[in-house]
Amino acid sequence: MKKISLSINLLLVIVIILLLGSGAAVANNPGSTSDPIVTQSYVEGRIKALSDDVDERLAALESQPSGDSVAFKVLEVKVGQIIHLEENSLFILRAGEALAIAGQGGGLSDLTTGYDVGTDSPVELNHLLLTPKTDGRGVKMTYDGWVMISGGYTIE
Repeated sequence: MKKISLSINLLLVIVIILLLGSGAAVANNPGSTSDPIVTQSYVEGRIKALSDDVDERLAALESQPSGDSVAFKVLEVKVGQIIHLEENSLFILRAGEALAIAGQGGGLSDLTTGYDVGTDSPVELNHLLLTPKTDGRGVKMTYDGWVMISGGYTIE
């Protein structure tokens, strides 16, 4: 009787071990959602799809009209000249010295520092200035120099 119960217990232990072992094998089954396997052709397909998407987006960007792009004109200016800037004009003083001219609504927006440049304030070299509206804003050259302008302007 003891031999039979010992055999049954041993058999139960073996069955439990086998069941637990098969459960662990199923949990780490290669190719399942918990342990995915990918092939080289799958990876190459995903890379090709991504590359095609990037190519399409670049082609779309290249085909857009360039009217929205910012183009600067480089001008040589002389002492005493006044540059009147129109609405949404961008200005960069590259060489020389200049003083700002404010309009009725304020000065020039210095986008480099985030400050408003008022009348008779010096314009810093290589700072990007924005004229928000056409109301007399501009710069007066105090020394000969070079400027870059994008947008409307007149020089007197």
